[in-house]
Amino acid sequence: MLQSALHKPNHWSCNRLSVPLLQAIPDDRERRELFDEALRERTKRERKAKEEELKRKEAAFKELLLERGIKVTSQWRKVQAVSGACRRAVGH
Repeated sequence: MLQSALHKPNHWSCNRLSVPLLQAIPDDRERRELFDEALRERTKRERKAKEEELKRKEAAFKELLLERGIKVTSQWRKVQAVSGACRRAVGH
């Protein structure tokens, strides 16, 4: 992954970067810290977006189950029958 390669001391050189904002910071150490912080924030945003997407999908799935009359107490064969009907309707 790009991140792991950048964290190796031999592969890190801000002088080779073509990002003017990073090149405007003369201190290599400060530039590295700012870059790392930006990378952490990006990772955090991406993780949060994935978590929100998962929650949205879970809610939609629960709603689908309720619409089909499937509850926690439903028998597996009923769930399979509904699942099969859904697949046939979609064409799988």
